[in-house]
Amino acid sequence: MIVDRLNPKLWFLKGRSYFDRPTNIRLNEAIGYAEKALSADTGAVHVYHLLAMLEKENGNNKKAEEYFVKAFEGNTQWSKAAIELGYFTANSTASMLHRYIIS
Repeated sequence: MIVDRLNPKLWFLKGRSYFDRPTNIRLNEAIGYAEKALSADTGAVHVYHLLAMLEKENGNNKKAEEYFVKAFEGNTQWSKAAIELGYFTANSTASMLHRYIIS
């Protein structure tokens, strides 16, 4: 049925809408929609990327990094995934070093 095939795309768009209008959808709702989309298609690198961005926004850096890695591993030619992973890793390392030096 066409509705069943469209649902993962609709869940992705609903999750993505958090960044378009953060007041209309809660962050946890957006994560839930993205997870539903991922459960329908575990090879969808764009969903891994979305989940990484949402988890980063949620302050869950460990999960965000896992999703960034999965997005990159799913398509190493996708420059956005590579750039985001590098940027995230660099910021995480800098933050960790900053906390270590200040302590």
